[in-house]
Amino acid sequence: MWGRYPSGPNKSQLLRGVRELIQPWEISLSLKNVHFQPYQQPSTIPFGEVVVQENNLSFPVGVCGPQGHKCAIHSGDLPHENHVAVSEQLHTPCKLGASTLKVGHLVKKIGKQGSGRTDFTLPSGVHATPQGQLFVVDCGNVRVQITDLQRNVVQQISPPTCEGTSRHCRNFFDVAGNSKGLIALTCAAERVLLVFSRHGRLLQTFGGSGSAGAQQDLEAPRGVTVTQQDEFLVADIRRGTLTSLKLDPKTGAKMERTVVTGFHRPYLVATCLKSGLIAVSERGNETGRIPCIKVLEPGWNTIRILGICSGMGPVLSNPWGICIDTDGDVLVADWGKQHCIVLYSSVGVGRSIVSHGLSSPRGLAVLPDGHLVVSDSMNHCIKLYRYNSLQKWVDWVCLTST
Repeated sequence: MWGRYPSGPNKSQLLRGVRELIQPWEISLSLKNVHFQPYQQPSTIPFGEVVVQENNLSFPVGVCGPQGHKCAIHSGDLPHENHVAVSEQLHTPCKLGASTLKVGHLVKKIGKQGSGRTDFTLPSGVHATPQGQLFVVDCGNVRVQITDLQRNVVQQISPPTCEGTSRHCRNFFDVAGNSKGLIALTCAAERVLLVFSRHGRLLQTFGGSGSAGAQQDLEAPRGVTVTQQDEFLVADIRRGTLTSLKLDPKTGAKMERTVVTGFHRPYLVATCLKSGLIAVSERGNETGRIPCIKVLEPGWNTIRILGICSGMGPVLSNPWGICIDTDGDVLVADWGKQHCIVLYSSVGVGRSIVSHGLSSPRGLAVLPDGHLVVSDSMNHCIKLYRYNSLQKWVDWVCLTST
């Protein structure tokens, strides 16, 4: 040991160890090891922005290195009595004290009840693009609101009133936007899918009581999303189908159509643009059919059914909004005894990550910056929750180590 006042070579060694700790780090994670490597450029989450309120760290900053080699702290070069290595966490309770790092922590609330530019009334479906734009169905105000990366409303789309239809009779349900600038909006009251240009001009209408061709495509569309092929995927609750529509980017006209059958009252649908996975919610009924979430691979084969077996996570009572993150984890807004957001991990057991503060969660989406978007309809607002892969991993360590 160095004694109370290190000097000479020992002092240089100490200073070198301190410099290693305080520089930015690049973090790479696996289920077996956590490797911290020095990184020369500022990282997305710099070291100085991570605030841990308790000293007994079970998720150490500057953790033991690769191939079983110990870090500067654990090798004894820079001793710290409260430092706990990853290998020792299996029998150590997680003590991460910073609640702001936890998945499901409310970060921001956007909007209030009203009809102004930044107001919402009964918001419903939401859709996030890879570029960070957010589309929100403002159901009570009969419009779609589009925000930028800073969550400022940059565009509003108010469809024209059709002949014989009151503006207030419309019940807009879900929305999606593809990379070509086309925007798809479903209306539950008129049973149609409306397609708009990026500037808000109505291009096409599918379904409803119009032409025979339009009726042939859709009968009662509900959820809509964008596939890995940049096509619109629509759930038809009456036909029990998922319909994929490839549209002309200029006119919105139908170029190709793929229909997948075999669903029981499909309601909302979500996709993962990275993996191509698809999730669709099925509604229960009085005859004993229970609600569930079906996960499909890109070839349309069902690979998982969620929400019906307690051994795999919470059993769903009344699923609403759904989305899939880049890790293949499925998130569901459930209207049970207590409105909550459930996370079904692709590699573990599902759990609730938001269990209070929601009145009627409808739409769900994950933003590229790692936030979870929830439209809280009866609270007339959009809520942003903390959510990303690193935080999910930390929560998983906490759960498995207790």
